[in-house]
Amino acid sequence: MSMGQHDPGAQHGSAAWLGAHAERYLAEVDAALLARGVQDRTEIVAGMREHLREATHGAMPGDGAALRDALRRMGDPQAIAEAAADDADPSGAQAVAPTADDHVVAPGSRWVESWVPSVALGLLMVGGLLVGLVLPVVLIIAGAVLLWGSALWTVQEKALASASSLAPGLALWFVLGFSGVEECSTQSTGVDVQTVCSSSGGGGAVMTAVVFVVAIAGVVGSGVLWQRGMGRAAAATA
Repeated sequence: MSMGQHDPGAQHGSAAWLGAHAERYLAEVDAALLARGVQDRTEIVAGMREHLREATHGAMPGDGAALRDALRRMGDPQAIAEAAADDADPSGAQAVAPTADDHVVAPGSRWVESWVPSVALGLLMVGGLLVGLVLPVVLIIAGAVLLWGSALWTVQEKALASASSLAPGLALWFVLGFSGVEECSTQSTGVDVQTVCSSSGGGGAVMTAVVFVVAIAGVVGSGVLWQRGMGRAAAATA
């Protein structure tokens, strides 16, 4: 609150002067709320004006002591606006704690319905499991278009979702592709000819363990991103 020539503590102010000062004070509060983008600033200012009326109700004509005291207790307009901008009540109530998920879906965004997370991630995962055929490639493309065109995830989350959804299928095909590889050799001992074959074993136990971990990580990552997408879809369509 400006504390210059219209200080509410001035003892010589007339009732009319104090009334005008109260309106200037409320105007300062309104401007401070507007500068901070507080949506319900009209209700806040109206409530403060009503509080001033109640504080001066029953006072003797020309007695501005009650009004001066009410203005002093209300405090600085900038402090009131700051508290309101932080979702706190101007009287001093605690602000509401923000949620951990700070990604906000803009109003009017496309593909933010509740079916999008399941369909987009499902198409990618099924396409990855059946990769190598014509239809799975179409499924992967459709899932990628839906995923990257939706506003339910950030760019980083979309990249992670793409990799996570395809990881289980690619890991499966890697194991299947290498586990059945056989190496054969022909040995000749005089008249007899023998053919000896051996399996490569898919790269050994270490490689198999790595592929298994990649597959599990893909499933877990896809599940987490699916939950985030569903939560944001519910909030966007509420």
